[in-house]
This record gives sequence, C-alpha cells and structure tokens, in this order.
Amino acid sequence: MDLSLDWMNESVPEAECSSGILKTEAELAQWSTQEGLSEADKGVQLLESGLPPQKIWALNSLDIVIKEGGSRILSRIFSHIMSWDEQMQIASGIGFLSAVKKRYIPKSFFQDTLELTLTFLSFYSRTVLEVWMPVFNSLISQISVDLIKSKAIPMIILLSDYTQKPISRQVSCQLLNSLAEVLGKEFKGQILQRAKALSQDTNGDVRQEMCRSWQSIAKVVGTSVIEELIFFEAVKLVHDAMIDVKAEAVGLFIQLLPYLSYGFLEVQAMPIIKNELFVEIPISIQVKLSQYIGQLFLSIKSILTKEDRTSCTETIARLANSDITVRKNLAFNIPAVFWALGTCKNLKAIVTKLASDEEAEVRVLIAAGLHEIVRQDPSCKILRKAATQLYENPQTQLSMLKSMHHWQCYFQPSELLTKFAAVVNSANWRTQLTYLSQIKETFRQFPMKDVVDIFIPLLIYKMQSGTWPLKISSAELLASILYHNYYMTRKLDICNILKDKFARSNCCNNRLIFLYFIDYILPLQSKQFFSLVFAEDTIRLGSDNVSSVRIKFATMVPQIRESLQNQWITQLNNVLANLVEDPMQTVRESAQASRNILKSDEYNNKLQSEEAQKNEQKKLKFEEEQGGQESREQDEKKKRMVDELAAKARADMQQSKSGTLKSRPSLGKIARPEVSSTSKLPKPSLKQPVAVKKKMFSS
Repeated sequence: MDLSLDWMNESVPEAECSSGILKTEAELAQWSTQEGLSEADKGVQLLESGLPPQKIWALNSLDIVIKEGGSRILSRIFSHIMSWDEQMQIASGIGFLSAVKKRYIPKSFFQDTLELTLTFLSFYSRTVLEVWMPVFNSLISQISVDLIKSKAIPMIILLSDYTQKPISRQVSCQLLNSLAEVLGKEFKGQILQRAKALSQDTNGDVRQEMCRSWQSIAKVVGTSVIEELIFFEAVKLVHDAMIDVKAEAVGLFIQLLPYLSYGFLEVQAMPIIKNELFVEIPISIQVKLSQYIGQLFLSIKSILTKEDRTSCTETIARLANSDITVRKNLAFNIPAVFWALGTCKNLKAIVTKLASDEEAEVRVLIAAGLHEIVRQDPSCKILRKAATQLYENPQTQLSMLKSMHHWQCYFQPSELLTKFAAVVNSANWRTQLTYLSQIKETFRQFPMKDVVDIFIPLLIYKMQSGTWPLKISSAELLASILYHNYYMTRKLDICNILKDKFARSNCCNNRLIFLYFIDYILPLQSKQFFSLVFAEDTIRLGSDNVSSVRIKFATMVPQIRESLQNQWITQLNNVLANLVEDPMQTVRESAQASRNILKSDEYNNKLQSEEAQKNEQKKLKFEEEQGGQESREQDEKKKRMVDELAAKARADMQQSKSGTLKSRPSLGKIARPEVSSTSKLPKPSLKQPVAVKKKMFSS
C-alpha cells in the first residue's frame, strides 16, 4: 500500500480561540471577590452580589460563614431566603444542617431558625422536605421545651390538620416522632390526640407513616398510655384494609408487646396474634412478621400453651417455605425463636431446611447464629449435622469461622484453626485482610499452642509473598500473637527465625517489612526483651544500603529510643547522626525530624515520666507472668498424664479382676451339687478320724 506523507510537510493551521472561553473585565470582576476578606465577609458579598453558583457555594459553606459572621450573615439570610429559587433553598438547608450540628447557631436565632425550618417543611416539594427535615431533627434537641411548646407544637398541629394536603400531614407525623424523643412523658394532651387523629387519617400513606411514629412515641410515654390508647390504635391499623398499612402495623404491634403487662398481654394481645398472625397472610405481611418473629415469641413466651406452641411452629414452617426475603429474616431471627420456644423436632427440621436452602444468603445467615441454637442442645445429632454441613460449605465457612470460638466444644480447636488458615490462604488478598482482622479478635480464645503452630508459619509466608497491605497486616497480627505467646522457648525461636528471614535477608522488602513488624512490637514488649532480642538487628538496618529501609528506620527512631536500654542508646545516636547527613534528601529530612523530637523537652519528660515507668513495670510483670503460666501449664500437663495413667491402671485392674471372677465356678453351681461336675464323687463323711484332725491342725 502506498501511503502519502506529503501532509506532514504542510503548515499546521492555527487554532481558533473560542470567544466563549474569554471573559470581559466586567465578568471577571463579577466572578471575583476582594482580597483579604474573611470567610464571613466573602459570604455576605457573594450572597448579595454573587452569581447563582457563588451563592450556592456560600450557602453550602454556611457553617464556616456563620462561625465567623454569626448574627450579620443570619440576618441577611432570613431576610432574603424566601425569595430564592428552590436550588438555593436546598443549598441553604444543607448549610443550616451543618451549622446546627456544629452548634454555630446563636441561641438568639433559635426561634427564627425553628420558624424558618417549619415553613420549609410546609412546602409541597419532597426535595426541599428531605433536606430540611434533618435540620428540624437536629435543632429540636438544642432548643428549650418552652420554645417547643410555644412555637413548634402549634405549627405542627396546624400542619396536621385534615384540611392540609396529605404530604403535609405525612410530614407532621415525622415531626411528632422527633418531638416524642425530646419531650418524653411530656408528650401528652392535645399533641397526643393529634397523633391519634393522624392514626385514623383517611389517607393510607399518612396512616402508614403514623405507624412508624407510634413506635417512637411508645418508647417514652409509659405503659399506661400504651395500654389505654396506643395499643388499640395499633390494633385498628392491623385490621386496616390497605396491605402496606397493615404490614407496617404488624411491626408496630409486635414492638408494643414488651411494654404490656402480663394480664393485658394474655387477654387483649394473644387473640389478635392468633387471629391475625398465626394464619395465612400475604407476602408483604410475612416479610414484616419474619422481621420481628424473634421479638414476638420472646414477648409471649410466658403465656404460651401447648396448642399455642404448635401454632407457633406451624407459622415458622410457613415462613420457611415463603419468599427469599422472608427466609432471610427468619434465618436471622431463628436463635431467638429457639430461646423462646425451646428445642423440638419440628424446629430442628426447619433449621436443617434453612441450612440447606438454595439461596446462599439464607445459609450464611443461619450459619452466623447456629452456635446459639446448638448451645441449647449440644448433644443433638440433627443440629450437629447441620453445623457440620455449613462448616464444610465454602460459602458459609466464613460465617461459621467468625464465631469459631463458640464451636470449640463441638470441633477440635486445631481443626477449626487449620480450616480457617486454609480459607485465608485460598481467598484474594482483600478478603484475606478481613480474615486476618477476624483472627486478631479471636485468637486469644484458642489454645496458644494451636495458634502458634498453625498461624505463625502462615503469617511468615504472607509477610514474604503477599501484597504490601497483606504484608503489613500479617506483621501486625504476628506481633500480637508473639506478644501473647507464653511459651518462651518457642517465642525466642520465632524471633530468631524472623531475624534470619527478614532482618538479615538479601531482599530489601523483607528488611523493610521487618521494621514494620518492629513498629508493632515496640509498644508491647519491655525494654529488657527488645534490647535483648531485637535491638542489634534493628539498629543495623539504620545503615542499610536501600533508601526506603533507611527512611522507615529514620521515622521510627523516637519509638525505638523509648524501648532501648542504656547500652544501645549511643549506637542509636551514631546511626541517627549518619542519617542526618545521608545523600538522600528524604532520609535526611526524616532523620532531622526524629532528632528534633529526641531533643524536645516534651519527649524527654515523657521518657522520664511516672506513667512511662508504670507502663514498663506492667510489661515486665506481664512477661514474668507469662513464664509462670508456661510452668503452670507444664505442671498441669504432667498431673493430667499421671491421672490418665492412674485411671488406665485402675481400669486394667478392674478388667483383670472381672476376668478372674468369670473364670471361677459360680456360687450357684457349688450350692447345687446336681449341676456341679463333681456331683458324682462320693460325699465326704461328716465324722472325720482323729488322726485326720490332728494332721489338719499340724498343717
């Protein structure tokens, strides 16, 4: 193919400047502000004469502007905000929320801010409502009760009037919710009656919103108000014609049960439960019932009859065959169900069914709480089989292993830890980070010997071959395990392995990760231990030929100095002096910063403080106790071996005795001559000769 390249010799055409990019001096002046203005002055100027984007910026940063400007900027906003467009009103809501949370609104402006907030909450724009509702929720907890009663309650009652649009009545339900949290038992009288009216509103969305508000109101008004008013309103909502309202009311009804007295629960609540919940119900109501099923059974546990328990089990069985959302909720609540109803054959069958569910999410949820169920009946073969099934499944393994310390009575600790180590090894590095953090939280609940045998080799391998975040996380976990390891001989062996494989390695990454490990071990071990075991190799890395290692060492010098005994301080100072004159600028800067810290009075006072000495004494005492713990464990092991040998000897002796007794003729045969093999022999005479008698005595 012949390609012509003549176009390369042609002149490049000049680019045309777009006139839209250039600004006139007047436009530039409008977009800019004066130099040297404070944030408050800049905000005032932008709100007065800025372009819409500048005004929105000032409103979004209202907390900074109010902090400096205070009254001046708020007065300006209150006088102009109602004339702004919706976008600026939304921006002002975001700014007011930040200012209220940080308590930058002066108390003298609380009333104006409250009135402004309630005014915006009377708008019909859902976008504006969503922005300003959090402002009210944050503000209501800061203003006085008198201001709430005089200003907030009248406006809320006005918003909740039946002549208002449904969206305003919905908002008033949410406002009552916030008021209840602040007023507590003062939530009564007219405002409580208004809540009752909203609960019977003609609009279904309002009734549904009021179901959520009743839950907050019930927490503060007390049992008498619940039994006299709220419970019966909840029952009306449970019988509502709209399915969505009825579903929300079921959640409200169940959450009211713990507040009811025993007699009221038995007489008033139980019939509703039997007729409305223990029957065939739509999926949306099943979802809400399964969400609160554990709380339901725990609340009515004391009044359940044998027939009621059968109905409960049948209801759970229906939920276990329902939609996936229902099954997920049931799997999450099944431990509470067992605590309430106890273990029975039907419930165990339901657990087995959920444990083998086709959806992995259901199996994961049942695996996370299965230890609570098995704890109630440890000898149950059905539950143990379900546990083993989930334990062997890769999808549910992590959920089981997150609570693996609960499973030590059912599985061998070494088996659990080995399984967990295998799971860690097979996952991607991000998941491995999660697993390592889980190990860090739980490893102390396992025998230390198993932890050391299984995880130390794994962590050393990860420090050598993992990604950098995984190396650092492994170094942190290794430092924690090494600190809690009370087998001193093994501990020193591990330290020697770390020094050989990392501190003295030819690979600079290994030497660098060793310093990260030292960084984690420094706050844990005593000066005596660190100086004896790690000081020499650590200080030598300060003269490493790789700059990244020297930089890390230079940043660690103050921490290393805190953990050194006096005989190593001179050597550390010499290395630091060399680092200050290092050819690499980054190394020099880090070393100089560390030197400045070492020379500071604050640092020296910290070294000599009483708190530092107490911490050192605690570390020494802990290390001494570790040595004693190892010797006690050895003594217990010897005693256990002696007891086992003694028990075995007793068992052997009993077995030999029983064998001897079996080989002797039975007393029955001796007593019955007709059965004995010697029955044909002649019977001895009862009168023996005198000579025989003398012979017997002489013998």
